[in-house]
Amino acid sequence: RLLDKINVFKPSLIEEVISTSSPLPDHSDSLLKAISKEISNLTAKPETYVMTMFQENLSMTFAGT
Repeated sequence: RLLDKINVFKPSLIEEVISTSSPLPDHSDSLLKAISKEISNLTAKPETYVMTMFQENLSMTFAGT
């Protein structure tokens, strides 16, 4: 069968990027790990397919301000 030869159901990477204009707290590593685990649980995908990242001290606008 053709579907047996094609890996149609290959899991894809989930990327969660959290951007902030503030400095990160001291416990940011443990927070990223907790977010990764929660995303894995919510999506029923292995945590090996989840990437989490903080971007800090960014200049940004929201709703024109």
